[in-house]
Amino acid sequence: MPYDVDIKPSILSGTLKAPPSKSMLHRAIFCAALAKGKTKITNYTPSNDIEASLNVAKALGATIKIKPNTLIIEGSSALSSPKTQINVHESATTLRLAIPLFCLLGSPTTFHAEDTLIKRPLETYQTLFPNAITITNNTITINHSLKPNRYLLKNTTSSQFISGLLFALPLLENDSTLIVKNPPSKAYIDLTIHVLKHFNIDIQETKNGYKIPGKQTYVAKDITIDGDYSQAAFFLVAGLLHPSITITDLKSNSLQADQRLLTLITNAKGNIKIRGNRITTRKSFLQKQQISLDQSPDLGPILALLLSFANGKSKLKNAKRLKLKESNRLETTKTALNALGANIILKNDTLIIHPITTLIGDKHIASNQDHRIAMTIAIAATLALRPTRIIDAHVVDKSYPTFFNDLKTLGANIRIIKRSA
Repeated sequence: MPYDVDIKPSILSGTLKAPPSKSMLHRAIFCAALAKGKTKITNYTPSNDIEASLNVAKALGATIKIKPNTLIIEGSSALSSPKTQINVHESATTLRLAIPLFCLLGSPTTFHAEDTLIKRPLETYQTLFPNAITITNNTITINHSLKPNRYLLKNTTSSQFISGLLFALPLLENDSTLIVKNPPSKAYIDLTIHVLKHFNIDIQETKNGYKIPGKQTYVAKDITIDGDYSQAAFFLVAGLLHPSITITDLKSNSLQADQRLLTLITNAKGNIKIRGNRITTRKSFLQKQQISLDQSPDLGPILALLLSFANGKSKLKNAKRLKLKESNRLETTKTALNALGANIILKNDTLIIHPITTLIGDKHIASNQDHRIAMTIAIAATLALRPTRIIDAHVVDKSYPTFFNDLKTLGANIRIIKRSA
């Protein structure tokens, strides 16, 4: 059900357990669906995006049991064409990982997708598989027979296209090669390879890309999902602007791209302490920064808020990929935060952030149907002098349905306003 939220100025402190890594969970679900036998995935929480990947797993022939905090997936080694459309909701990760797998079938497969996903690019696959993808209204139909080959991926807009091929190509009879020029968000590719290795799939990194041996078999193996740095980022940043916040269940050796946040906080002279899997941030006098977002674009909105309170002009550079998310996050980050009292200028693919001392609030701010924008506005609203309303706040269900409950746990004064659909 759609809802808005009112957030009053609040003082945040306390401890939260990080939700499970959505990126890692997507990948584990796909691998488990392709593996013969049962896989237990521990540290699971539902979201719309994860439901989309479970829909794909079922379409691949897997059976799924959902228990508290746990998924049990029995995979199928014999892939067959889905009889109905596969609902991937708004999940770009799900769709881009799934397309090459269903190209193994050599017969049409149709995905149902929400408007925001239909608008997001598929140009890498459209180039690799000419005339194989048809997009009409809310459906995406693929009809292609994937073959072992040497694939060139040049200036692709997302690492998810590379990861999608890494899932499918090992199942072909012969070896394949990916030549990748300027890979975006390489840490996400490394995470894919890490999870694939856990399920017995060998991907060999080369000087110019990846070699993928054929005739491989996925093997079922239980896996525990790491805590999510992408979602924890909102609270770790909040801790730097409020008295103190501790987030638990964040592995220090995680391969997640957004673990980079810890280095960025340290560079900005933020007060951060790491003890095992517990990370605490405290109110800090922050130093201005110039940060490239090329390898971790999801951090852009919350970093824009953080750097608004630094001691000088900061820049978030190389952020063009933010234009291709659920919203144009360059525009929506600037517009939402400026409406609350920030001073952010957008120039080409750079956010120029001028320092402020306070946010005003007293606004109704649209989420622009973007979960990360809604969460950024929520953290900003706790710092404002007057209440803020977030319109269409329910979009957090895409990735983090318990976000507002968790924010309440830390002391936020939140009122949820349900609306008719």
